[in-house]
Amino acid sequence: MDYKIIISIEAEKDTNEAYCYYESQQSGLGDRFLNEQSQLYQKLKEHPTYYSFISENKTTRSVALKVFPYRIIYEVESDELYVYAVYHFGKNPDKLNKRL
Repeated sequence: MDYKIIISIEAEKDTNEAYCYYESQQSGLGDRFLNEQSQLYQKLKEHPTYYSFISENKTTRSVALKVFPYRIIYEVESDELYVYAVYHFGKNPDKLNKRL
């Protein structure tokens, strides 16, 4: 069963910021970021429960991109997957906790 992915506005902003940053560093690097993210979303659609919980109540999960230092923060409800953040490893985790 493929899960439906619902991406929050904040997660879309995170993705756009990362894309713009990587494109400013090297032409095509932003596209590589988006491609890796897209491949990970496809894996999540198929198997969202494979990845680790990050919340004490065991609802919020996280999965890391392989090349770029970002994590996708999400929850699974029924047949839907809610993406709350595309979060850089180096950012203050307190800011992420306020969004969840």
